[in-house]
Order: sequence, then C-alpha cells, then structure tokens
Amino acid sequence: MRNAAQYARRVKRLFTTIKRDGGKPKTLRADDPMEQLMRGILSRTASETRANSAWGRLRNATVDLNEIRVTPVSELVVMLGRDYPQARSVAEAISRALNSVFNHRHELDLGFLSSMSRTLAESFLKGLDGVDEHAQAAVVLLSLGAHAIPVDDNMLLYLRKGEYIPETATRGEVQSFLERQIKARDGITFYALLKRFAATHAPRPAAGDGAGPKKSPTAKKSTQSGTARKKSARTSVRSRPKTSRSRAAKATRKRVSSTRSKMAAKKRRRR
Repeated sequence: MRNAAQYARRVKRLFTTIKRDGGKPKTLRADDPMEQLMRGILSRTASETRANSAWGRLRNATVDLNEIRVTPVSELVVMLGRDYPQARSVAEAISRALNSVFNHRHELDLGFLSSMSRTLAESFLKGLDGVDEHAQAAVVLLSLGAHAIPVDDNMLLYLRKGEYIPETATRGEVQSFLERQIKARDGITFYALLKRFAATHAPRPAAGDGAGPKKSPTAKKSTQSGTARKKSARTSVRSRPKTSRSRAAKATRKRVSSTRSKMAAKKRRRR
C-alpha cells in the first residue's frame, strides 16, 4: 500500500478518537465457529444487533442448520425480512456457505477449527464458497480468539471517505493493513467501536452495494452525454419552425372559404 505510514497515523488517531467518544463497546462473541460464520455473513451489511435478530428469526423458523441449507433462497429472504440490507445477496451467501461446509465435511460443524492454527483455519475458511473476507475475519476474531479485523460495508465506506485508506483498496487489503496497525489485544475493541461509529457516519450508497467499486468516470461521462443528446433532440423538436404547417393550414382555410362563397353565389342566382 502506497503512503502506508501516512494512513497508519490517521488510523491510530481515529482509534484514539472513537475510544474517547465511543464508550465501552458491546460485542457478542460466539464460541461456535459455525454460528459465528453465519453472523459474520449477516453482519457485513447490518449492525450486530440487526444481524443477531435476523439469525434468531432463521433459527426459529427452521429445525436446524440443515433445513436452512436446503431452504430456497427466496424463502430465506422472507425470513430475513425484505428490508434487511442486501437481503438477497446475504441469503445467497448463507445458502452457498452452508452447502460448501456440508460438501467439505459431510456435516454442518466447524468446531474442529478451534484446534487448528490460525493459518490453517483461515485457509479452510477461504476455500468455502459464499464466505467473504469479513465473515472469515469475524470467525477468526470472535470465535477462535486470534487476531483479525473484520471490515463491514459501512466501515469500508467510512474509511475511504475519511481517506484513512486508499480509495481503490479492497476489503482484504484493508483488513490486512488494519491488523498490522492495531494490536491484537485491541482488535475486538477497535472492531466494535468502528463498526458502531461507521454505521452512523458512513456515506449512504446511491444504489447497490455501497462498498463496491465506484462507477468509472468514462461510464458516467457516457451516460451524461446520452442524456444531453436526448435533451437536445427534445429541444430541437419543440423549437422546430412551424412555417410550413401554418401555411398549409391557411391554404386549407382559404379553399374552404372559397368553396362556401361559390355555393352561396349559386343559391342567390337560382332565386
């Protein structure tokens, strides 16, 4: 990362600020890696409170994880609530992750990760379909107790807006960078405080995933050019001269008037 030292100083100042103003953070940890994986997927687009509520609805509406695994994505969306942030993509990720775990292990249990090194655990999580960098880091930090800094969508948007990271940095690059700047003992505190802070200070995305790549200037310019051409065409139609149309109307009125006059003259002669 270019200018890493400059960004590192900014991140450390940010941590000092949110520690001073944020109070004591509250983060729910899950000892079960499988449950934390699901919460990690859910909390990438929402607060932990909302993610935990959504997870509770999924569990209450089904018998077990296997039933969630085989439930159609459209039904999972309904269980989550259609107003859940990016409900469709989250439901798809949950379905893909559960099926991937089942295909790898023939069961829905990740308890074995607790006895593995962080490197091996991360390697396994990275090999799962539907599990992004945020969910991987959430399991490592909040379930396995190793050092990691999950970065959700709001956190990524806020860090970019505040120029704490390069605008083009990916989520994975940002997480790796933050892990080097924040001490392991402060990992959960930093994550919880920044997640809560970013939820109210991150810019609102216009559409789609806020943490996705921005529309390229070329595409934006092309759209603006197309709009300008359409506007110009409408203006041209409205401002087109009406001379020929007016002349034709006048000629028609003259012919009608002339015909009426001739008919009136014939009636007078008959009399």
